[in-house]
Amino acid sequence: MSTTQQTLATYDAETYDLVRRYAQGERVEQLADDDRDVYDVARVLRRAGVLAPYDDPRALAHLYHEYDHTLADLAAVFDHKRGSETIRRRMDAYGIKRQERSLADILEQPDVQTAADALAVRDGETRGRSA
Repeated sequence: MSTTQQTLATYDAETYDLVRRYAQGERVEQLADDDRDVYDVARVLRRAGVLAPYDDPRALAHLYHEYDHTLADLAAVFDHKRGSETIRRRMDAYGIKRQERSLADILEQPDVQTAADALAVRDGETRGRSA
């Protein structure tokens, strides 16, 4: 029996199902249902030791609000395993309020494309990308 199988064998049926589905690629918001919201699902996965920090609504909210990280900062914190746009979509899905960036902050971006992308995100555009 593999380590993963041994670990899964110690979970109750509900936890086992959530861990299995998460391991197969379902996102936290997809695992939420009428009985469990994203925070409940995240708590179960966190306690099981399988929740990636970039999927954790508590970690995202804490780092964003308490440490004033930008979305790009969060992507760097997570070693760019998920990009800033993915993190933005997850924060939106989790209901985490984001601060509106000022035009001055956006125009300080190092190049025109980065500033244009930041304006699009601020204005809610996805430029043909699915949100």
